[in-house]
Amino acid sequence: MAKVKVKVGTDTNSTSRVARTEGVSVVTFGLIDVESGNMVGSFCSEREALLAVAATAREHGAASDAVLSLSLFRWDVPAEQGFIADGADLLQRAVSAGGGPADRRAR
Repeated sequence: MAKVKVKVGTDTNSTSRVARTEGVSVVTFGLIDVESGNMVGSFCSEREALLAVAATAREHGAASDAVLSLSLFRWDVPAEQGFIADGADLLQRAVSAGGGPADRRAR
């Protein structure tokens, strides 16, 4: 399986901002590649994580392993309650969150 980079960062049009507690950023959401077990990114909001998933889908294709192997979870709850979505369900959630069409790769 080819290694890919998931674009992380803040969408400049996003209204989500980094949550802060006494001047410290609170990272609550994570993306993991379930095939490799590697942590892909940490995010302060679910929307920020979903936008990263949507960007990966646009770059690599909605049906790519780079997208379908991702899993989104929360760190601020017990592990058995932290799972949010993975695979195609995660992709649909990303598109619904405003990530745009899932597959806009240049042809």
